[in-house]
Amino acid sequence: MATYETLSAEDQATLAEATKHLRAVSGQTAKQLTAASVVSSMFTVGADAVLAQLDPGAVVPNTSGLGGAQPLTKEEIEALVASARGALTLLDTQAQRDARVKAAGINAL
Repeated sequence: MATYETLSAEDQATLAEATKHLRAVSGQTAKQLTAASVVSSMFTVGADAVLAQLDPGAVVPNTSGLGGAQPLTKEEIEALVASARGALTLLDTQAQRDARVKAAGINAL
């Protein structure tokens, strides 16, 4: 086993490069999870109930203004919402949030 100080300069550089990108991804992840939390709440407080009224296979048109985005079926929306909620359950624990703030500082808020 070793301490950081006893690593070779090459190994320190390898670790520094990898953790630089890890820190950036940690900040981006924090921002995306915050956005996912807001979207999940939007569905919880109303959109879930509206979506439940739709027939199976119903198509919801794209009104987002996002270039290249396409209409989604009821089931595709349900799957995307479930995926976002799953990511929140898995990745948005207090310990994970604390680690991202430690890694990325203000960029993780």
